[in-house]
Amino acid sequence: MNQIFRSTVRTPARGTARAQLRLESQLARAMARTTDKGATEGKNLLRADMVEAGLGRLAFAIGSGSDLKRQRIHRTAEGFKVSGDIHIRGRSERTRGAIQIYTEGGDITPTKGWLWIATDEIPARVNRRKMTPALYNRSGLVDRIGPLIFRPGRHSGEAVLIVRNVTVDRFGRGRRARRLPKRGAIGATRERREFIVAFVGIKRTSRSQRVEPRRVAGQAAARQPRLLEIELRNVR
Repeated sequence: MNQIFRSTVRTPARGTARAQLRLESQLARAMARTTDKGATEGKNLLRADMVEAGLGRLAFAIGSGSDLKRQRIHRTAEGFKVSGDIHIRGRSERTRGAIQIYTEGGDITPTKGWLWIATDEIPARVNRRKMTPALYNRSGLVDRIGPLIFRPGRHSGEAVLIVRNVTVDRFGRGRRARRLPKRGAIGATRERREFIVAFVGIKRTSRSQRVEPRRVAGQAAARQPRLLEIELRNVR
């Protein structure tokens, strides 16, 4: 779990008088509910910002937790403390890396070789998986369209994977490339191409910051006193 934000409320030193112990118990319940609501609100705000920034799929990787949900209160020599937090769910290094890039900005560098991006000439996904050269080769597209051929790009950090001798849709509708038939006509709705670019490869790409977790955390934290006031009015 990668923690993004934590809200913690601490009490002053506790006494031993029965009335003070009762008050402490009421405070603990109110503060636990406050930090739980604050974490949930912060999670929802961050998710909304990510959806607005076009990161809808990644937004579902944002979760929240609290000591209320975990049914615990941290007792200390000075009293107690309760917390709520916003975090990245799951253990996927790819998801954590993507969220880090889009919340902080930075460069994406492939761990091996090239970062390949499929063009509009071929299907974008197979069985809901994003298209890659490896998936292209495994999914039968080699037979339907043709084998991938590596070609250097115009610059040292660029390359392409092309497919030779194909047909495409005459009316410009994408992702419909097909292998050129060995015999017979190609059909009135299709036209021949000597080659298509199936993938564009780059060594490095930059991503700008799209969402600001610190701003969202600040908004959630600013709401805590008001939430606590409401909870204290309702405490039993």
